[in-house]
Amino acid sequence: MCKIASNLGWEIDVITSAKEYKQAIDFPGANAVIAESPETIQFKNINTNTAIVIMNHSYVQDLKYLVKLTKFKPKYIGILGAPNRRERLFNELFDFAPETPEEFLDIIYTPAGLHIGAQTPEEIAVSIVAEILSIIRKKEPFSLRNLSGKIHQ
Repeated sequence: MCKIASNLGWEIDVITSAKEYKQAIDFPGANAVIAESPETIQFKNINTNTAIVIMNHSYVQDLKYLVKLTKFKPKYIGILGAPNRRERLFNELFDFAPETPEEFLDIIYTPAGLHIGAQTPEEIAVSIVAEILSIIRKKEPFSLRNLSGKIHQ
C-alpha cells in the first residue's frame, strides 16, 4: 500500500508495534516508520487532508487507535477487518470515548476499500487507495463506461 500511495505523491508515515518493530525497508515508499503503541503515540500533523489506515489485525488495538483518533478530524480512517466488527467497534468506541461526535463515524470506513473483488494483499491495497482517492476527490466510484461527456472535470 505504501508503494502505491507514494507513487501518487502522498506522504506516508507508518506506525508499527514497538513489540514487533519493522524497518523502513519493510514499507517501500514510506517516509518514516515509527514504533509506538496506541497508549504512547502522539499524533502530529493530522488535518482534514489526512487519510489513516489501521491494519494491525487486532480488534483491541483497532479500538484503542480509534479512541485516540477521536480528538482529530482526518479526511478518512479505514480499518481492515470483517464487516460484522463494525457495529461492535462503533458501540465500544462510544463506551470508551462518550464525547465522540456522531459525525466522527462518517469518516470511518470499515472494512476499508472498494468492492472490486480484491483478493491478494496488493489488490486490497489498490481497493483501499482507490477508496481514499474517491473520498478526497468527493466522487462516488462507478465505471467510466457509464459516463458520457468529459472524463476529467
